[in-house]
Amino acid sequence: MLTFALLLLTLTLGAACLVYRRRARQSAPSVEPAQSEFFPASTTSPTSTPSRRMERVRQVPRALEVAHASRSGALALTAGGQARVRPGHRCVEEVRRRCHVDFVGAMNFLEGQLNRRVSNDPLEQARYWIDLAEGLRGLNLHESLPALLRRADDALDMPLAEGYAAEVSSFAAFAEHLHDPFTPEGQAALRVLRVGMEGVRRGRIPAGVYADAAYGDAVRRLSENCPDAVNPRLVLAFVEALRHARRSFHNNTAFRDDPVRRQTVRWQHAFLRDAEPVLREYLHDIGSELTRLVENTRGRARREILYALAELQADTDDVALTLLGDPAFHDRPAALRCLRWSRSPLAPAALCGIARHALTGERSARWLRRLGVGKKPMPAEEVLASVRALRGHPSEEAERVLINYARQSAPEWRRAAFGSLGWWEPMRRGEVLYALRTGRQDPDAEVRRAALAAAARLGECGALQIIRESLDRKTPAPVLDAIRLCATEGLSWLWPELDLLTESDDPAIAEEAWEAIERLREEFLGPLG
Repeated sequence: MLTFALLLLTLTLGAACLVYRRRARQSAPSVEPAQSEFFPASTTSPTSTPSRRMERVRQVPRALEVAHASRSGALALTAGGQARVRPGHRCVEEVRRRCHVDFVGAMNFLEGQLNRRVSNDPLEQARYWIDLAEGLRGLNLHESLPALLRRADDALDMPLAEGYAAEVSSFAAFAEHLHDPFTPEGQAALRVLRVGMEGVRRGRIPAGVYADAAYGDAVRRLSENCPDAVNPRLVLAFVEALRHARRSFHNNTAFRDDPVRRQTVRWQHAFLRDAEPVLREYLHDIGSELTRLVENTRGRARREILYALAELQADTDDVALTLLGDPAFHDRPAALRCLRWSRSPLAPAALCGIARHALTGERSARWLRRLGVGKKPMPAEEVLASVRALRGHPSEEAERVLINYARQSAPEWRRAAFGSLGWWEPMRRGEVLYALRTGRQDPDAEVRRAALAAAARLGECGALQIIRESLDRKTPAPVLDAIRLCATEGLSWLWPELDLLTESDDPAIAEEAWEAIERLREEFLGPLG
């Protein structure tokens, strides 16, 4: 009986304790839920009103964490052992919410999101930045544009660079950053402008971006405040603007049923034509001034100067050779590309020496060893750049080197050799023609294509007839392929046929033919011709 009484007493006390703890939990103030790393805890004071407490950021439900997983660039962040909100449009909504409470804090939060590394895959990282820029532009948060421009250099070095450039340049306030192009944001805006325009010209981004970004108006504003100082990014932007001024995008098929956007693109083209005299005046004889800047720059700035010199097809004299002799210089392929237009008597000898050493491994001359030839194995990228640059230096020695490369087992070396043959009347005609005939029977399709183009450059009737027959086909696919071959390989013999195709009833064929003619013109006359 005593045992039963003790058991009953124990159960009664336990029940009383459970009731007391439940009532105490219900009467206690609610605890703020754990905050995700993506949404930091609110700084609202405990004495704030209930309406202010409603603005506190609550923990995001699990359903929202995966809401945007299907969008490009939306990645799960699993670092730290707990799930975080996926970066994407949730981040954009958070930036907008914070702008109403603490604008400076919202911008700092945005800067942190732009600096976030969400993946080791460059493609996924690029998609994340593009998604973020797209969302901010959709909210018309032009205050976020400086932060996007500060991230531009990293984003434009990754895949899908044209997509990021298209989103950033489509901000309504983008052109304002071009008023002072020498500030950090202005320099980033120049590169964004050039990459975006190049993407439209090459067809990598839709032509509709031309109307949204108002490239013509941006270039016109830039020309109205054109500085006198030499700047490689300004040179590259002006060169790309001149290419657009010689083209017409308002006839694109994307604007066939949209007369308003077609008229907008026509106005942008008119703005480019208005700015063309200023652009030509700035670029006139600027190659020599850029060449003098090479020795005083380092890193990305020097690389951009070399790229601008190659785009201008400028004579670098011995400057590129001097860079090759610098052990600390790492952008050797860019310098070798510039040697194609160098008038220095040492340029063809240096290119032949580099290519010959990579092929045979023979001991180089002392002056070539000063250029780094023979000190270590030559990277394939440098060898290919040397072989391609030989097309600008007609000589018997260059032909001998190219014929030797056309016999190698690596397909990329054979393609590069045939791409550099046929640009001048052969001095070793029998050997060159035999190499071309052999190349047209190569097992690699790209090598056969390059050998056919080299024979067509020399005016061989059989090769020209094959390409003419492709241009006369009824189906558009082979016609477009033949047009692109004429454009990339400099087949000026077929200029009349391309001119006829510009009046084709197929808008895609007509547009591609116009583009091929413009590329041929620039190949032989230069960007300012």
